Amino acid sequence: MEYYSSSQVARELDVDLTLLKKLSSIIEKTVMNPKYFYRDNRNRRLYTVGNMNEIEEILAIKQNKKLSYTAAVYDKFSKSTKMINSSEVKKEEVSDILGKLEKQDQRLQEQSTKIDVLTATIEKLLNLENQNYEALLTLTDKIERGQVATKKRTNANNSREKHSTKSPHSSKEVSSELTGVSQNNSEMMSLAIQYIPNSKAGTTMIKKADFLNLRKKVKYLPFKWSKCRDTLNLSKKDYRHYEEYVNESKEFFDEVINPRKIGNYYFIKHEQKDKLNSYGNFYDTLDMSEIPTTSKKR
Repeated sequence: MEYYSSSQVARELDVDLTLLKKLSSIIEKTVMNPKYFYRDNRNRRLYTVGNMNEIEEILAIKQNKKLSYTAAVYDKFSKSTKMINSSEVKKEEVSDILGKLEKQDQRLQEQSTKIDVLTATIEKLLNLENQNYEALLTLTDKIERGQVATKKRTNANNSREKHSTKSPHSSKEVSSELTGVSQNNSEMMSLAIQYIPNSKAGTTMIKKADFLNLRKKVKYLPFKWSKCRDTLNLSKKDYRHYEEYVNESKEFFDEVINPRKIGNYYFIKHEQKDKLNSYGNFYDTLDMSEIPTTSKKR
């Protein structure tokens, strides 16, 4: 099958080259096939003798029926049972399409294999992270038990020393301690809201029960603060500072409302875990509603 260039067809049909391109574009849109005409490696249209006959017939229809080019093209192809001329399907096009489909299938299979490998790797990493976290929890538990035991021994020693000395508090000491209650409250709250600002990046695991308990404290922190803030005898500076801190907790609650969950653990950012602990500690300090006593009942 021989193919002719646009300029050759235009000379053969005695039409303007621009008009030929316009007619070719209308034909492709009408038959809904952008590859109706064969194209060379530079994507230029090439025409067969059959294509030339079709264009010549369209020009005749336009002149005889006094139609527009679009109407003439439609009139030509609407009479055919097939909008796409099957005789013009090229073997080269079919072979090219099949080759592209095979390559695409190979790429999809390669991507599927890579995804399977990545999924297996992620599962292994998560298992290792779970094991490391469990080991860390065990170590932390041992340290806490050791600290509790040390504290008990220290309290027992202090109790024996107090029973041996039995020195009562003077009225001046009681007065001094009562006047320092406001300062103590402020210092305790300042300590409660401290967290590591330069915590390392990445995620960390936290048990489901611990996470839900801390998140609950963050959620109800503003309500608890509004209930007891006036009884804390804070300075104006401290009052503004803690008020601002509580307002920030409302925005932070939205950040950690639904983290990624696997099993009985949540995965959150290191910084978010530090902030959760900070807001939780501050929530706990707001239990101070009475002035601490200065003497113990014997």
